Amino acid sequence: GVADSIEKAAGLIKSRNAGQILTALGKDVAQGMGEVRDVAVEQGKELADRARDSGGLAALLQSLSTVAADRNLPAAAEASCKEALAIYERLGDRDGVARSLHQLGNIAVAQGDAGRAVSLLGAAHQLYIEIGSSESIKVRADLEEARSAHGEAHRGSSFGVEQVIADAIGRGR
Repeated sequence: GVADSIEKAAGLIKSRNAGQILTALGKDVAQGMGEVRDVAVEQGKELADRARDSGGLAALLQSLSTVAADRNLPAAAEASCKEALAIYERLGDRDGVARSLHQLGNIAVAQGDAGRAVSLLGAAHQLYIEIGSSESIKVRADLEEARSAHGEAHRGSSFGVEQVIADAIGRGR
């Protein structure tokens, strides 16, 4: 370790062989750099694992989805939103899940898939009602538009929220 390196350097200094001193120090520095690199890589992996399941990452992905949708990039919008949905679900963040389902429903509308939109928006609406959010009003308006596009009459049907989530993130049950 470091103590051995110091002893080696002290012994070499006494012999006054500069070439050997530099070689020994270079080897020790290289070994130390390797150890630092290994620790940094391990810490980076741990940080990435923690960030992967954070609400902050989910919110960022949700924002990226909104930007992609605004730029008419539905595939990118959907992919980011599905990742956000999966994180929100793992965290048990029902408001985040509802936001993601709402966004996915609007993406489905933009893609002309009114049937899927009705399912996603219906589940978002149901969740917002369950958590007492005023966002349910906005989602209800979007849901009614999707139902109209899909040819469904207004009805207060119940949506299997868990199944809709599973289908949305590709984890059909």
